[in-house]
Amino acid sequence: FASPGVPDVYQGSELMDLSLVDPDNRRPVDYTLRARLLDELGKLGDPRPLLDTLQDGRAKLWITWRLLQLRQRLPELFRDGGYLPLAATGARADHVVAFARTHASGTLVAVAGRLYAKMLGTKGTLPLGDAWGDTAVVLPAGIGALENVLTGERFEAAGGSLPLAQACARFPVAALIAA
Repeated sequence: FASPGVPDVYQGSELMDLSLVDPDNRRPVDYTLRARLLDELGKLGDPRPLLDTLQDGRAKLWITWRLLQLRQRLPELFRDGGYLPLAATGARADHVVAFARTHASGTLVAVAGRLYAKMLGTKGTLPLGDAWGDTAVVLPAGIGALENVLTGERFEAAGGSLPLAQACARFPVAALIAA
């Protein structure tokens, strides 16, 4: 949802869909369930409890909902904004994908992990906080304060980088708006 271009969501795949067939087969969609879940998410302040029940798809719906709200709030950033891949440093730098979208209307820094199974071995939990060790994302010049639109947390980018132990302390991905 943060990458250049138009987000593509198959109708009905807003929640977890572990089927092995093309989701374009147009199965019936339970809109009542999705509306109820969105109402519940609207009352949720901290998304961390969603990680305890990943199978129900509410965490996926949370990310989709929050980032679509951000796209609506900052259309110029997503329509006309530049794309800048960001480097990661530290022991787990190979496990990070990060980029910035930049525009006069604002800057978004998107951070996600990759190769979780290789990183965590048999632990079977998502990497949060200290699991990232000294790994950090190198930020574009001039970025100071950031707000994570997924969690509401605010961070100061000290020395031009942001430690993942902070950015991903409560949720395994981050969408950070320069404040």
